[in-house]
Amino acid sequence: MKQLIKIGKNHKWIFFLGIMFTILLSITRSFIPKVIEYVIDSLLGDAVPNLPSFVVDLLYASDFKTHLLNVTFGFAIFALFRGFMMIGNSVSKANFSESIARDLRNKMYSHLQNLSYSYHNNADTGDLIQRSTTDIDTIRMFFQNHVFNIFWISGLSVSVIYQMVLIDPVLTIISLVVLPITVGISMFYFKKIEKIFTKVEEAEASLTTTVQENLNGVRVVKAFSNEQYEIDKFVEKNEFYKNRSLKMYYKMANYWSTSDFITLIQYCLTLVIGTFYALEGNISTGQLIAFIMLVQIVVWPIRNLGRIVSEYSKTVVSIDRLNKIFDVNDEYESDGNLTSEIKGEIEFKEVSFKFDDSDQNLLDNISLKINPGETIALVGKTGSGKSTLIKLLIRLLDYQSGAITIDGVELSKYSKKHLRSNVGVILQEPFLYSKTVQENIGITLKKRDEKRIIRAAQLASLHNDIQGFEKGYETIVGEKGVTLSGGQKQRVAIARLLIDDRPIMVFDDSLSALDTETDLSIREALNDESSDTTVLIITHRITTAMEADRILVLEKGKIVENGTHDQLILENGLYRKLYDIQTGLSDELEEIIGGE
Repeated sequence: MKQLIKIGKNHKWIFFLGIMFTILLSITRSFIPKVIEYVIDSLLGDAVPNLPSFVVDLLYASDFKTHLLNVTFGFAIFALFRGFMMIGNSVSKANFSESIARDLRNKMYSHLQNLSYSYHNNADTGDLIQRSTTDIDTIRMFFQNHVFNIFWISGLSVSVIYQMVLIDPVLTIISLVVLPITVGISMFYFKKIEKIFTKVEEAEASLTTTVQENLNGVRVVKAFSNEQYEIDKFVEKNEFYKNRSLKMYYKMANYWSTSDFITLIQYCLTLVIGTFYALEGNISTGQLIAFIMLVQIVVWPIRNLGRIVSEYSKTVVSIDRLNKIFDVNDEYESDGNLTSEIKGEIEFKEVSFKFDDSDQNLLDNISLKINPGETIALVGKTGSGKSTLIKLLIRLLDYQSGAITIDGVELSKYSKKHLRSNVGVILQEPFLYSKTVQENIGITLKKRDEKRIIRAAQLASLHNDIQGFEKGYETIVGEKGVTLSGGQKQRVAIARLLIDDRPIMVFDDSLSALDTETDLSIREALNDESSDTTVLIITHRITTAMEADRILVLEKGKIVENGTHDQLILENGLYRKLYDIQTGLSDELEEIIGGE
């Protein structure tokens, strides 16, 4: 309940307005049987009406037709008044619940954006999507339909029971004797159903993840003709979800049938005893009918406590699932505040790094210095730590020992956002949005600037390709850039990086899908455009590495070689072996082509 109050407190005024309408509606609802009682006992009979004297004076007339018109007109005004309150109540509830859902979605999305790289590496995307949509919608529905119902039932119960006591106190006690049993069953049901809801949510999240992964990897599924395996996997997950859902519905069916049975017994008991009371003259006919209507009014809403309990259980589960994300500290809680100009001098001082679940260092005692404007190539086998080095540089990961400085300032002192806005990184598999080519290139621009976008595309050797598209820069690239080739996707990512002037640029094997000529063209354009930019290139291609000012060779998390191409080629190390392998393959290919 504290969590619910915390969620709703930012909209307390509209909440209180909704409560006011709800309580007024519930109180006036209890007056309707009194109108029926008045018509039967006073208008059609000769009993003294059990109403306030000012109401009797307004309605009464000696002439029957006038009396009937007064009652009809009074009831119409009363119904119109309730109609206006219903409108206010509906608008208040909708506004309140939708505002909460909007705030939760904004908060969730913002929090997810600020969670660390490590968290997202281990997170289940389908589960996060479900929490951001289904769970928030569950909370929204509870606020819209059930929070106000609690006040409706409370106001209605007090008002109706008061009206019942005015008719006959003993009959009132008899009519409500099973009420504690209904409440007790509701509490027992709540304890049972909450655990089941949690399991159903988990099963649904697993099903959502399966769908999400399949749709993202549909091209791989097609390529390996693996459709039947994916179908079988989905069927299995779907069956598991169905079974857990059925178990939940069986529990709900047991509760509702038991609750309905008890409610009907209570209703019948009141009807039988009330009839005897009327026959003995203890209450009038109008009072009996009004009393039965009052019992019906109060019994069924109280019976619906079970529905509120059921939805409350689901809401509690959804809030807990959201809180598990909100409780994760975002990466900016341990952030620096320095935003000074960055020129591009980088130094690693005995830096070591390992993941929390590993005892082995992925980087071990790394020391190196990179001067401003220098181009460094990082070469090494897969898993040698090249990409990890870059992730440490932009603080996607934090090292355990040593120090990394930029322009002589410890990395942790810089604001992460400032640091990342000055260190541009292109990954091997760039992510493109399902937007136009122009929008993907200029995604960091606050205002559209066609000249800068075209210039960036030219530097990335992409402009001619774009001109060949049917719609040019307005071409939609498709989800994740599916309509583009691998080389075109990488060049869009390169153009996206080059659209802003950055003192440090990192190419994380992002030239691998380019042919040698395009690779050379881009690097020459970079040298001409930004000769004072510090460039780090992770590459497996020797022809790319040999053009760098310096080459670093990593093996098992350590720098084993450091020098220019000419220096390293003279050493009988890993770089020389890679060079011999790649140039040997090139020579063999030339011989084959020449022989043909």
